[in-house]
Amino acid sequence: MVFLPNSDDVHQDHQIVHQEGIRAFKHCCILGYELPWNNLQFTSNFHYRITKNNLDAKWNAISAYQSQNFRSYKSADFWKGLARIRGTQVGSEFAEAFELIRWID
Repeated sequence: MVFLPNSDDVHQDHQIVHQEGIRAFKHCCILGYELPWNNLQFTSNFHYRITKNNLDAKWNAISAYQSQNFRSYKSADFWKGLARIRGTQVGSEFAEAFELIRWID
């Protein structure tokens, strides 16, 4: 399973990582992750239910990046709200949404 920036991410570095990632991992399952501040649109065609514990672990990991503390999205409330929105879309309390790029079963 490979996680890449989604295909609609407008950040130039993320676009290169996305393109090269697809080339390098073309024989793998690939999901594009969501960064709402870098997207003018986002295809959320793969959802994964998460628990409050998953959400807390994600926030703990995000919190480690202290150089990003000035960002408006560096907020536990932001990430919890996004997880609630994605959860509502699939009938769950929390979820994460991805762009399904390639799935091999």
